[in-house]
Amino acid sequence: MSAGVTRRRLPLTVVAVAAALLLGLIASGTASAATTLRIAYNPNPTNTTIVVAQEQGYFAQNGLNVTLTASEDTAPLVSAIGKQFDLVTVTPTSVLQAAAAGLKPILVSGETYETDGLRSTYLIGGTGITSLADLKGKTVGVVGLSGVLYDSLLIQLHDAGIKASQVKFLVVPFPDMFADLQSGTIQAALTIYPFQGQMLGSGGNDLGNPIEETVHDQPMMDAGWVGYKPWIEKHLSAIKAFEKAQGEALAWLNNPANASAAQAILVNDFQIPAFVAKTYLITSYVSFGVSSSDLAPWVKPMESAGLLKKGAVKKVSSLVLGKL
Repeated sequence: MSAGVTRRRLPLTVVAVAAALLLGLIASGTASAATTLRIAYNPNPTNTTIVVAQEQGYFAQNGLNVTLTASEDTAPLVSAIGKQFDLVTVTPTSVLQAAAAGLKPILVSGETYETDGLRSTYLIGGTGITSLADLKGKTVGVVGLSGVLYDSLLIQLHDAGIKASQVKFLVVPFPDMFADLQSGTIQAALTIYPFQGQMLGSGGNDLGNPIEETVHDQPMMDAGWVGYKPWIEKHLSAIKAFEKAQGEALAWLNNPANASAAQAILVNDFQIPAFVAKTYLITSYVSFGVSSSDLAPWVKPMESAGLLKKGAVKKVSSLVLGKL
């Protein structure tokens, strides 16, 4: 009789176990479901931590399913936040212009900063170009026709009494600027560290730092991350996970054991010459904190140069995400 009881109960036991397993799988799947984060970034060394976080699995480990889209000029992509992208590499001027256009941007994190002692931005003149006045009628290589580099140069030209129409601008990726300056395709280059090294080492003239000349603010944010405010406010946990992954990527870069691997990323992902990658200050410019002081100094210079409608941005603090 006991055998009969066993035969009758066995299917019930199997069903119970199967149900428990199924519920466990469902619960596990729910707990491990990753938040999709679509990121557009500049493929230059300022975004090394983004590539490391993806390649080393830090995004995935923090519950994020990240897709990366590289673009030499991400400023035009800010209009796609909340639509095609969740986070975009951004500069201060682009955040302000996006706000003026009613796009509801919010700066969620920093990426790279510079100071007088840790300079990143350079305007370099070729043969015979030793001042801003010499740029009249000449061609300047720029990575994009928007963003803080381009806007800061326009402001600097305006302050010097030079119309933007008196200067020609040619879009050139950072790695190609040296060759174009040498060939005469461009007569000046608006570039960043470490691409300035070859130019200055080959007789280029340092015409100063347009960003520093514009805002005189320390430290100065060169690049950060912007999102669509309504989406960000509903996904704060994803942004917190993003920040954690960024921090883990920075720690990986600061580990001497990863020096060779980090240099390989600079060479393979960002087209940095191998001999430059060996001495590149890969983490010195990285900082993730942001505040309204990263945006406020740009308002008046941009308004003065006609890059921002006067009074279009009334409350800069509303454009920056607070501490999570």
